[in-house]
Amino acid sequence: SGLNDLSLRGVWIALEAWDEPIPLIVFENVPRIAARGKHYIERVEALLRSYGYAVHRSSHNCAVLGGLGQNRERFLLVARHMETVPEYLRVPQDKAVRTAGEVLSELPVPSPETEAGPMHRLPRQSPLNWSRLAAIRPGKDWRDLSGELALSERKGRQNGGFGVNAWDAPTHTIVAEGTVRNTWASIADPRVATAGNGPEPQDDRPCHMVAETVDGSWHRPMTTLEFAALQGFPTRVRGEWLKLTGNSHKAWR
Repeated sequence: SGLNDLSLRGVWIALEAWDEPIPLIVFENVPRIAARGKHYIERVEALLRSYGYAVHRSSHNCAVLGGLGQNRERFLLVARHMETVPEYLRVPQDKAVRTAGEVLSELPVPSPETEAGPMHRLPRQSPLNWSRLAAIRPGKDWRDLSGELALSERKGRQNGGFGVNAWDAPTHTIVAEGTVRNTWASIADPRVATAGNGPEPQDDRPCHMVAETVDGSWHRPMTTLEFAALQGFPTRVRGEWLKLTGNSHKAWR
């Protein structure tokens, strides 16, 4: 409640601060704010209209707007100052949503030998977690596990912990600081056959491993570069593999 009041005051300050009206104002948030913050949104809309704005709210999928390989639903509120911008805003044409495979197949398979920049390094996992990923069917998450591999419910895991995205569909939303444990950060990659692959681990230390799966694809963590590609970032800049500011996956994610 306090944060909402502060945000509302911020809108009022923005409207008062400029000598000339701001032509366009855009608010973006998670879709559930339309229900959980309904009263706040209505107050923002009333304030904007009192300053001469036409207001429209909607939700959109960034995958459709940008032709991306990940589904990303967002709430959008657009305010147009009617005197400054008399023309209606046009909604962009929908683009074909890409599958994870269409996007990721443009990158080399991540391995210790792959040369695609530091952001394409494959995260290491414990042998137990490699076995868990291998046991989860594409499109499912930790709730698909049973027996010795099963995980108990805990905070954060409901967001798709150990989720394995299918190769032939868009991925779930890429989230900040995403890891195998807390979100849909893995992929069923058919480019590596799993039958008979990979040496048996000698201990419980994190490693790279190819575990046999029911569907025959390699269930593995996605790299930071793959996260970027799925969100529409260019994977090469001036001929070099993309590298964001910072020197660690934690900083990049």
